Amino acid sequence: MIRAVLPFNTIHLRRRRYIELNVPRGPAPAVPDELIYAPIHHLAQAHSSTYPFRMFRLLHVAGLKMLQPRRLTMPSQTLVAAGGLYMALDQDHPDLAYQDLFGDFTSGFSHQFGVALATMIISEAYGVAWDSFVPIAVRGRKVLDYIAPLGGNEGYVQLEAKGVAGSPSAARSDIIAKKVQVRSTLSPQFEPCAMLGVIVSAGRPGSRRRARGRIDIVDPAFGEPPDLRNEALVLANKYLHYVGVALFAGLYSVADELLRRAKLLLQGSSDTTPRTIIVEEASGAFRDWGGLSTVGVQWRLGLEDDPAEDTWFHHGVDLGKLRPIVEKGIVFEADSFHDDRDIISGDDDNVVSVLPDGSIFGISRGPRDGLVRFKRGSDQLSQLDVVRIQ
Repeated sequence: MIRAVLPFNTIHLRRRRYIELNVPRGPAPAVPDELIYAPIHHLAQAHSSTYPFRMFRLLHVAGLKMLQPRRLTMPSQTLVAAGGLYMALDQDHPDLAYQDLFGDFTSGFSHQFGVALATMIISEAYGVAWDSFVPIAVRGRKVLDYIAPLGGNEGYVQLEAKGVAGSPSAARSDIIAKKVQVRSTLSPQFEPCAMLGVIVSAGRPGSRRRARGRIDIVDPAFGEPPDLRNEALVLANKYLHYVGVALFAGLYSVADELLRRAKLLLQGSSDTTPRTIIVEEASGAFRDWGGLSTVGVQWRLGLEDDPAEDTWFHHGVDLGKLRPIVEKGIVFEADSFHDDRDIISGDDDNVVSVLPDGSIFGISRGPRDGLVRFKRGSDQLSQLDVVRIQ
């Protein structure tokens, strides 16, 4: 049996990469010189038309965004999405490019890095709270991917995220057509709303023309957002975000409880019954990680028993963030995303990232004490639950 071994290099995971950021000015589909779009122009100017990111932060965000469902019947393979993206991308590349080792296998990960980098950019540019991005329900019509309220009742931002290999022209045309259809259904009165399409192109191995990655931001039209000022709807959407955070850390019962609360709120009801997170000391699910009380899981690449020094992935959540949500129904607004914020550690053997919502992601050489070892192969995430609630 042939076994592929990928090199583990934390320098490549930690180093800052600079991907080209193209924010054209002018008439649609360029980004207008209007007040609501100023943060995007300021971001491009501040970074000299590049966007800085670190690979392990990209992997963290991509893995988390794959786990923000409205139902919990998801295959357990979804939990290991960050590992698939890790294998698909060339870690040695200066910015963003596919690995040529696995051929067509890599192309299926475009959407993951597209959504990850798009939400990172918009959160940083507009100061959008990290737990405020709301997936827009399709319901038989063309819609954009996400919507988020801006601070101070200043309007909204709607986001369409695309990840592509090679030329972004087809993705740009698709976004423009979708926004034109959205605009045709709008009433003339609505709060200010930026509609942004973020297209992330990965470089292709052996391609001179598209050897480097690139991000294009376009905006063909304004739009009328749904009412996100409704307090019950805002809280429901926060719960849905933390459903994904809980699933990412292997906390199925917590995710189930938060999803139940979100559905009740969306139906015009609520349930304020106090619940308590129980961490069984004997479960091996708890560790003190950089001063954070953490529960979570870990898994390794490969299906066979590999040497302990192989690449391991760690998923967790800060209990200090999660307990008030589950036990008291208190959801504090998370900070916006910034690449240099909340990085716990990084050395030759491991890197660890924390997002503003308390989600924790790490990659290391060998397993770490205090996290449950997750063995792939079960059909549903419900087979994995490292804590219980009562």
